[in-house]
Amino acid sequence: MCSRTAKQLLTGVIEGTPAQQAGLLAGDVIVFADGAPFQPVQSFRGKVGKEVVLGLRRVSAFMQISVTPVDIEPNKMFLDGLKASARTIRADGRSIGYVHVWCYAGSVYQRTLEHLLSQSPLKDADALILDLRDGWGGAIPEYLDLFNMRAPTMQVTDRNGARLLLVKSSAFSAKLRQRAACSLKNSLSIMAPAVQSIPENLPLCTGFGNSQECRALS
Repeated sequence: MCSRTAKQLLTGVIEGTPAQQAGLLAGDVIVFADGAPFQPVQSFRGKVGKEVVLGLRRVSAFMQISVTPVDIEPNKMFLDGLKASARTIRADGRSIGYVHVWCYAGSVYQRTLEHLLSQSPLKDADALILDLRDGWGGAIPEYLDLFNMRAPTMQVTDRNGARLLLVKSSAFSAKLRQRAACSLKNSLSIMAPAVQSIPENLPLCTGFGNSQECRALS
């Protein structure tokens, strides 16, 4: 991806793309494409599947790299980049997980991230780097529930019994509490004769997820 202020500067290279496979790096400045001044779109127009030679500056050195343009479908590119970026880094005897979220414009990106974090090697990491640099935005606050220890974790399966992903949601937690409270109230109404025999101020505790609420019956 090229900077809007400096059209030749690569601000990010999405994993799995032709740019990454060719060896381009963030910070490279592309000067020429097939001998002509580089233009982010025009330089590749009509050249899908054909090799294009890029002349670029990397730090203080000048070099040439060949890249083969392809037609892209943006959502697939961002999702494939998200998946391909997932890895672990060993440092000081610890395992640090890394994943780059290039786009958050849709719940499919959050579901994919949750799936990656529930699988090896990320699920066994001691820490996590969630890289949001140079992304295309789209996240909503609820996505932070992924790091909310109080939000319940749900195991989602399809109708064939196959596991799909793990989901954390505080919104689901709120609904669960509301429904549980209603169920408790209905149960107490049905059990009214028995409840009348319970001593006053007896603590009643109900637990949901990692939290527990206690109140006195009177």
